[in-house]
Amino acid sequence: MADEERLLLALEDTASTGVRVASLRIANYVVGFVASILIARALGPQGRGLVALPIAFLGIVMAFAHLGLEHANVWLAAQGVPLRRLWGVGTLCAVGASLLIGILRA
Repeated sequence: MADEERLLLALEDTASTGVRVASLRIANYVVGFVASILIARALGPQGRGLVALPIAFLGIVMAFAHLGLEHANVWLAAQGVPLRRLWGVGTLCAVGASLLIGILRA
């Protein structure tokens, strides 16, 4: 019975991690899509040539952004690191990077 309970707990953790990873990937695509719309609207019809570079940059980011943190978190979760700690560290890194970019931009 203990083996079945451990298997069910492992399955729950795996399913939870899978749902979170899929949710993050979908959120990543939504952010990229909304950002490309905002850039196109901000530049208007006169800036159609200017919009190519930011859209290309967003495309590159969307294509390769999932290769770092997501795979590292899956590997660390497999090594037994608590999921709450992984997601907390990821959130703090995102907030810190956002604040740094906000400060540098101002």
